[in-house]
Amino acid sequence: MEDLAAAPNASIPQAVRDNAALQGLYDFSQNPRVATVFLQPPKSRRKSENLQPLKVQAILAIEENPPIGEKAVCWLLLTTLSVNSLSEASRCLLWYSYRWLIERFHYVLKSGCHLEELQLETADRIQRAIATYGIVAWRLLWLTNGSTSQSRQGS
Repeated sequence: MEDLAAAPNASIPQAVRDNAALQGLYDFSQNPRVATVFLQPPKSRRKSENLQPLKVQAILAIEENPPIGEKAVCWLLLTTLSVNSLSEASRCLLWYSYRWLIERFHYVLKSGCHLEELQLETADRIQRAIATYGIVAWRLLWLTNGSTSQSRQGS
């Protein structure tokens, strides 16, 4: 971790900050730090397994100005994608910033639309149900996400 903390940093593009803010998440104004690390294979593996260390890129992003009374958010991401520039690090952060939104979409699809309760048996019916309920889930998510963003901006 010391290597990562000492790694050079660069500013996070506005797109990552805007996406996180849109979701009511975090203001990543702090510059990301990137370092190459090697994940070692488990020591308890069988001798017949010839596992090599796995090379990954570690990206550390820290929220610079958290809301008053709240702790700064710190993301430590590991990726096998190549991260050799600020734009590549920003791409990884942007993709990760969508994680919350994707999880909420699936939550609305399962809990709000009760998709699992349909118990459909053919691929065609499942496909049509997902297409229809996906639109409903997206709309519900848009409505709730929009109201959350507006309430955060108003405070």
